[in-house]
Amino acid sequence: MVRWIASGLVLGLVGAVCGSQVHGQDPEAWAEQNRRTKVASADPVFPAPRVAVVRVDRSSRDLFLPYGREIQRLTSDPTWRVIELPTLFRSEASIESLVGVSGILAAYPVVEVPYARDSFVPNDPYFQVDNPAAGWPGQWYLKNSEAVSIRAEGAWNLDYEGTGILLGVIDDGVQANHPDLFSNYQSVNSFDFGQNDGNPSPVTAADNHGTAVAGIMVARGGNGIGITGVAPNARFGALRLDFNNAAGFPTQDVDATLYRSSGSTVVIRIKNHSYGPISPYSPSTAQAAAIVTSTAAGTIHVRSAGNARGTAGEDVAKFLERSIPESIVVGAVSSDGTFASYSSFGASLTCVAPSSPNLTSFRRMLTTDRTTEAAGYNGSGDTFPDADYTANFGFTSGAAPLVSGGLALVRQAEPTLNTRFAKHLIARTSTKIHPNDASAASDGGWRNSTGGIQFNPNYGFGLINIEAMIVALDNFSGVTPLTTEAIPTTTVGVTVPDNNTTGLSRTFNLTSTAKLEEVLVTLNVTHTFRGDLEAYLTSPTGTRRRLFIQSGGDGGDNINWTFVANGFWGENPQGTWTLDVRDIASGDVGTWNSFAVEARMGDLVPRTTRILGLVTLESYFPTPDNQAVTFELLDSNGVAVETQVLTPTISGDYEYVSNLTSGTYKLAAKGRHWLRRASADVVLNGGVINGVDFSLINGDVDNDNSITIFDYIELSTNFDKSSADSDWNVPNGSGVKPSDSDLDGDDSVSIFDYIILSSEFDKSGD
Repeated sequence: MVRWIASGLVLGLVGAVCGSQVHGQDPEAWAEQNRRTKVASADPVFPAPRVAVVRVDRSSRDLFLPYGREIQRLTSDPTWRVIELPTLFRSEASIESLVGVSGILAAYPVVEVPYARDSFVPNDPYFQVDNPAAGWPGQWYLKNSEAVSIRAEGAWNLDYEGTGILLGVIDDGVQANHPDLFSNYQSVNSFDFGQNDGNPSPVTAADNHGTAVAGIMVARGGNGIGITGVAPNARFGALRLDFNNAAGFPTQDVDATLYRSSGSTVVIRIKNHSYGPISPYSPSTAQAAAIVTSTAAGTIHVRSAGNARGTAGEDVAKFLERSIPESIVVGAVSSDGTFASYSSFGASLTCVAPSSPNLTSFRRMLTTDRTTEAAGYNGSGDTFPDADYTANFGFTSGAAPLVSGGLALVRQAEPTLNTRFAKHLIARTSTKIHPNDASAASDGGWRNSTGGIQFNPNYGFGLINIEAMIVALDNFSGVTPLTTEAIPTTTVGVTVPDNNTTGLSRTFNLTSTAKLEEVLVTLNVTHTFRGDLEAYLTSPTGTRRRLFIQSGGDGGDNINWTFVANGFWGENPQGTWTLDVRDIASGDVGTWNSFAVEARMGDLVPRTTRILGLVTLESYFPTPDNQAVTFELLDSNGVAVETQVLTPTISGDYEYVSNLTSGTYKLAAKGRHWLRRASADVVLNGGVINGVDFSLINGDVDNDNSITIFDYIELSTNFDKSSADSDWNVPNGSGVKPSDSDLDGDDSVSIFDYIILSSEFDKSGD
């Protein structure tokens, strides 16, 4: 009989025949070679078909062909099959003659034709280097070929361009009729919260920021003009704030944060906030509460880290909207791969992205600008030749929208993406840059948590890698429900030693063993010069992280604040933790009043690995859909670590779903009176493994995984019995039933069963 081959193999076969390369050649090279060998013809010359696809009547179990052989059944519909053609019959006439043979209803040649992906390739002129004039860097921060890049090109090559995703640009307005923005703009999801109307266009001469932010995120790519955004086919709503209205700004910010991403209307899935308060410890609880509410409804909020390095506001942990778990906080790196000289840092930083520096020796970003030379960043301050675009924008305001646009690509790939899921992916896939960083802000440089996650306060989890995040989705389907463990407010009431690097310590214990996400520490300290203070947290495994840095420029009084630490990500929290508060400057003395702690726990959910293939039950006439097959996943020692009993389909297809998250194993299959067979190594990866096929040898009557004289004895004992006998399914003393001797499946034990057993005698299973 014709053996069933694994259903997934046809994809590789058709890919090799019809895919993007022909016999290992690049499609363009193949076409060029073809052009050179047949100059006289304008039409390409295609080779004769080696295979054909046929459609058969459902009653046709196997194809017995006068020429050719069946090599595949399509996964989608087993009545569609692939046959290999002998050389003499590789013509349209020969293929047409197949119709009517062995139940074939139709036959189609499969011709080797070069194909290419229809993925997005920017034709936008300023995407390329030296455009519009020599020396301009192009959009280097999106390219896979650049070391300092978010690898947007890699995501585009996977056919993710932000299609179907709606982003929100919360800023000072967007020129929606900009030639590179208007086609992605949605007025129905836009609003001006300063003017209280539906027109979010810039109002004042200073309202230039939002148009530049929008271009980085969602400038229309592939339209032959200007630049491309990270998510060139995403849509956006512009949500304008009036930055000149200090009294009304907080409520505008709350309103814009909640707009169409809370309550019954949740359509804006990612919002970018390239702004923030200036003074540390600013009271912005309403804005933070709005972010928490919107995040719970499914919107991801991305925030710039700020540009305050070297000032009292350099630590992101001292700004509430940047120090809550619901925010993705983004710092900036220059094109040389080191943190930008202005970029704020700290324990709650999530990641970094490229941006323009404040030094002309590094490459700059390009983005959309308000049109005409008289508006926007144009004029004497911007030397970029095209007045509709600018190279005079960047800082962390430019880094954050790179991440926002990138997350639109990830969300297109995985519509369930939320903030926690995104953070876990960022923590696992971001690129470690500046590995030798030993600056004071780095808190000792790059260090791994005992959960294996890298962190550096200058870089967070690293340079975001959008392509790697999308690839990781093959292995993970989501994140486990959030769990928390709290240490309630604990009184300390002790003076912090002045100008003392040892400081004051307290311990607390956590009992959970689930993997950590953020650790939140609330400190209440009375002090007349809080800039003298800093604090550290040490985990039970010895990981020590700074909660906030000492800042001599901050002369405010007291601290009553919750600090968020990302540096323990992935650790087991169980055990004794140590909290240190230190006063490292002289002249002012304070009291540590109390502390409280909340540990947040969760982990990525691995996708189950699906192993697909076909089982051939040798020398057996009925279809395999009434025969149970025992599958075992074997470790390197041959020990079964997982076992499932499955019944293949009528075509022999099976699907084995493993709950193991990773590792290299062999899959073994054994039928009732068939010898056990083991596959080659399979690597569990949370995805789909196709083509793991088994052809099981028949004749193991006594089910001991070998065909010996004892099988002859059992078969002889049951000779001439049939399914009409009352003991047909009754085991004897050795556990063998008469039906076990029915090797060919014809409901009787006859000479044909002897023939099968004899032909396989003395064979053993794996």
